[in-house]
Amino acid sequence: MLNKEILKNSIKQAFEQEQTNTEDANLAADRIADRIADAVIAQIKSLTITYTAGLTSPSGPVTGVFNCTLS
Repeated sequence: MLNKEILKNSIKQAFEQEQTNTEDANLAADRIADRIADAVIAQIKSLTITYTAGLTSPSGPVTGVFNCTLS
């Protein structure tokens, strides 16, 4: 499950870190976008996918947890 509060705080922190920076606005926007992208990717990578139904085997329905790493 994605954690909205963690993502929100990461995005807010990206903006707050740039408020004290007086460099070119394009560079600041690029750094903010980079930090937001990192926050979104971190949230996606933290997902846990639990499979509960849909596939069957000769002995019945298949359930379980996918063990994988998103990259």
